[in-house]
Amino acid sequence: HPAILEAIRQSVDEREFNLYPRKAGVFGLPEAIKADLGLEDVDMILTNGGIEGEYIATRALLKEGDEAVSTDPSFLPIHDQVAMTGAKPVEVDIYRKPYVMTPEMADEALTPATKMLLVVDPNNPLGSGYTRSQIKGLAEIARDHDLWFIDDITYRDFSRDHVLSTDFYPEKTLLSYSFSKAPGLAGMRIGAILGPPDAIKTLRKYDTNGLIQWTTSYNS
Repeated sequence: HPAILEAIRQSVDEREFNLYPRKAGVFGLPEAIKADLGLEDVDMILTNGGIEGEYIATRALLKEGDEAVSTDPSFLPIHDQVAMTGAKPVEVDIYRKPYVMTPEMADEALTPATKMLLVVDPNNPLGSGYTRSQIKGLAEIARDHDLWFIDDITYRDFSRDHVLSTDFYPEKTLLSYSFSKAPGLAGMRIGAILGPPDAIKTLRKYDTNGLIQWTTSYNS
């Protein structure tokens, strides 16, 4: 969009690239993300694209022996991140109608080791989107089994009827947010992971953008 290009040019003209960014991100960006999603009572970590947010979440919340239920096909790098923690990605076959993971499919895939439900909505690469009732049903399963619900909403702007899982399960839902697709900013690597403040506090220990904070003291 021309407004995006103009903002980039202005940032370059003002040489903002010379400065280390604020830990909280560009002024106004977190507030704009919340406004875009219509959310208030959430916290976030700004990340290098949406995928880094999911890396932080899986590192913080999964351990060896756990399972995370997702789909096949899916954005498989997330499954690789699950495996990096020692956990097992459980892939539900959705190469059939309705081309999404229904609540019934998810329920059948659960085991005592399941700790996380991962949904990419709309699905990458199929493009199939979830209905409100399907997201509600998945959220109810996650709540009934005390699971973390990671909702990857990278392609939400391409789904006319998109609904956030936070509408039904705000307590343990994490939203993976990305600027890569709708605004066409994949090369700038801007994203966020959003969720309840207590959960984001847990995730911050794995925030690869904020591990080092410099402080300087001067003797008077």
